[in-house]
Amino acid sequence: MKTSKISLTLAFALLIGAPAFAQYDLSMSDGSGSPGASVDLQVLLDNNGDDIQGWSFGVCHDGAALSLSAVVDGSTTATVNNGGPPGFAQTNVDATTGFTVGVVICFTGCAVLPPSTGSELNVATYELIGAAGSSTSVDFCSTLGSPAVEVLVVVAGQSIEPTQSSG
Repeated sequence: MKTSKISLTLAFALLIGAPAFAQYDLSMSDGSGSPGASVDLQVLLDNNGDDIQGWSFGVCHDGAALSLSAVVDGSTTATVNNGGPPGFAQTNVDATTGFTVGVVICFTGCAVLPPSTGSELNVATYELIGAAGSSTSVDFCSTLGSPAVEVLVVVAGQSIEPTQSSG
């Protein structure tokens, strides 16, 4: 009898102390080139958690090194709503500072982004205008827009800040 109490207590302690394994990772691909060249960077999402209903983020860059010429929906965003585009997708571009994105997959809950890795959310095209041999980063940020667009994913109606990796 004493053994079963210890086993039960240990099992209960493991359940209570278990960390949340849901993980949402937002990353930016890397690129390089000579001054004057154009580089495409992908915004990627790894969803190792629950179904995602939408997302938002800002991406900032150094306007002395890069000029943003275009931002388009990535392959996942283009088909996330049962093979079609999201119910709502807003992208705002400022060539000198960065861009913001806000997406609601389906207002009625008809589609979600299930757990997956390497989901391509957007592709941003940058013109390299910095000096030869220089380097810079492209970072996720919550400072662009009015009001500022936060970096988050929406899961079960809750806003969750994903981990972020710059490009």
